[in-house]
Amino acid sequence: MYIGLRPLLKFSLYLIFLLVLAGSIWLVSIVSGSSTGLEKALITTIESMLVQRAENFAQQFRNEYRTVKDLPEYFLHHPKAQKICNEKLELMRDRDIRFVYLLWLDSQGKFRFLCDGSESKGRVMQKFDPDDPDLWRKIYRSGIATIVDQTQFNELWKSMLIPIRDGGTTRAMLVIDYSTDFLENLKRLSAPIQKTLRTILYITAILVVFIIVQLILLYVIRNKSVRDSLTEIYNRNILTQLRFTLPLHHYHLLMIDLDHFKRINDTYGHDVGDQALRHSVHLLKSLMKKKDFLIRYGGEEFLLLSHCKGKDPTEGRRLAAKVLESFRHTPLEHPTYGKIYLKASIGLFLCPPRNLSFNTVLKEADLALYRAKKAGRDCFMEVSAEKNNIAQKESLDFTQIKRLIEQDCIRCVYQPIYDHRGIDIVKYETLVRLVDEKGTMIPPKDFLPVIWHTNTYVRMTRIVLEKAIRAFRNRKGVHFTVNLTLQDLLDEQIISELEELATRERETVSRMGIEILEYHHFENIERLRETLNWLKRLGISIILDDFGSGHANFFILQYLPVDEFKIDRRMILEAMTNQKAKKLLISLAQYARDTGLKTTAEYISDERIFAMIQQIPVDYLQGFYLGEPLSEPEESKKTENR
Repeated sequence: MYIGLRPLLKFSLYLIFLLVLAGSIWLVSIVSGSSTGLEKALITTIESMLVQRAENFAQQFRNEYRTVKDLPEYFLHHPKAQKICNEKLELMRDRDIRFVYLLWLDSQGKFRFLCDGSESKGRVMQKFDPDDPDLWRKIYRSGIATIVDQTQFNELWKSMLIPIRDGGTTRAMLVIDYSTDFLENLKRLSAPIQKTLRTILYITAILVVFIIVQLILLYVIRNKSVRDSLTEIYNRNILTQLRFTLPLHHYHLLMIDLDHFKRINDTYGHDVGDQALRHSVHLLKSLMKKKDFLIRYGGEEFLLLSHCKGKDPTEGRRLAAKVLESFRHTPLEHPTYGKIYLKASIGLFLCPPRNLSFNTVLKEADLALYRAKKAGRDCFMEVSAEKNNIAQKESLDFTQIKRLIEQDCIRCVYQPIYDHRGIDIVKYETLVRLVDEKGTMIPPKDFLPVIWHTNTYVRMTRIVLEKAIRAFRNRKGVHFTVNLTLQDLLDEQIISELEELATRERETVSRMGIEILEYHHFENIERLRETLNWLKRLGISIILDDFGSGHANFFILQYLPVDEFKIDRRMILEAMTNQKAKKLLISLAQYARDTGLKTTAEYISDERIFAMIQQIPVDYLQGFYLGEPLSEPEESKKTENR
């Protein structure tokens, strides 16, 4: 049975009954009251909703512009940012709200526009004169949201003033003006609403019965929603319930991944692959106790939560060893193919500390699983003993990121790289994004640190490689790059993926370049050099990203088979104001030409940088001034006249 739903259902029924009872009493009081009382109640309700929307905007504004010291200067010089701010304000405008705008109080006590969501917009720093400046200044400085009467314009009724404060200081004030039509519309609205409320009183009893029936149906549906249809064990949806009800510190967590499962599907077909999954579940169930949970966490990945007696770590290790032995010695008996042996790798977290979240425990177990695969598979690795004080500072929920990756919510965008003149596109850099359930594009900084050095990160990298190959397969002659780290280049799974792609997509791979990130610290330079030479034999070019940001760069150029390097943006910015830095940049570019290396200048973000870099003998240019990332690469493109 679905753990925890029965008490939840009982509590929900009581709660709904009380809510309906309270609502009925409120309706009776409203109906028996005067029309004015109804109007006041409606005004209060609508204003509460409006205040909530305004507070949401204020919170977003604080978060987005916390680091901006001078808001007027920022909006004056960033018209795109002001446009986005205006569009957000426009969302609060309707037929009853005529004007929505953001004001700033200057040092002389004058109000000036920052952003304006009204139909007729004010300019940044344009002066604004309220009808009672002293009152408005008092509200601005107090930081207390206030509704004031409007007497300056006949068509306006009231103004809601919401100061936006950060660190004890008001940075701006959001103003929402109600039109006089607002009150008239409420009066027209109140008459039919009173009749409607009387009708609602008669159908309340029917509604209560209907809700109870719906809750029972919901219970049945949700019980099915947490079951995997193929293996009939719990699926990942059960974690939503367990993370709040399960005392995780009383359980050993085993993250189990079937080794080389893709080969089974490719060799025998997906029907046999499904049988292998059911066979794996049968083996795992045979080792479970009454209080244990078995969850299908991914395609060929399982979570086994084993109740621990007295937090004995040897108990968890024995269970992991039994799981491995069971897979080794109990093959799938197939009538056509005979015995099919399965193997598994396991990430083990023994009785996690009480203070750790479910999300953090899953992430650490996945990291241990990654280490087990790196160690040769068919083994288990524990969460490192020194990780008892694991930080819980993830940008996003680890399980959410893992789910998005498995649901193919990875999106690649392609930033063009131009020739030295900034006219012709010579190639594209492949950049990765995630798209959440709301369609929001998530940048790498918000999800890569969460999955770094885990098995989930390796899976994402393999998917990005596949997507990049598909994007450029039919674009003959178009070159492209993919970002990889040293971790990727020394990972057996990713190298295997590259080898398979080179065999299947030789022509496309020959147009690919690999941009190496995080290359300043490495241990096995000989192995790395062998890997890079192997990649070059496949036709893949090798590019160092952010060259100039560390001390080991020239050593790398001497010992690794590098074709190109990208100059670190800090060197380019320094060259804008420092003649020594500029001469160093020229020498670096000339050194590259003399040694047969190509160079790319990144961060060409404005016309000044573009003009300066024209004096440097680099080969390629990249930056938002020339071209922003595209959802699809193009055959060729020329920059517009600037």
